[in-house]
Amino acid sequence: IYRKILISSQGGANPLNRHELPKVHFRTTDEMLEAFSFLGAEKAKEIVVDNTQKVASMIDEIKPIKDDLYTPKIDGADEEIREMSYQRARSIYGEELPEIVEA
Repeated sequence: IYRKILISSQGGANPLNRHELPKVHFRTTDEMLEAFSFLGAEKAKEIVVDNTQKVASMIDEIKPIKDDLYTPKIDGADEEIREMSYQRARSIYGEELPEIVEA
């Protein structure tokens, strides 16, 4: 379901939106062992469990999104937001703003 949500969120830009998604899913270890059972139990375990862990150990951990907040820097935005806020407050409370609003 997550894959379908991701692809659908990309609109017409993603060619997968124009077709029915193939029936794919992550398989459990038992399902994978069953799929490779024709190789024998020992070889199936080597492929499904041992090799998977070997590949996973070779992959560095990355963070696709940094932990910090990176807000855009727009010249004059602080002053403009402040002025818009005070204009709205004056339209609600009048020219003399209550102390709690002024703070």
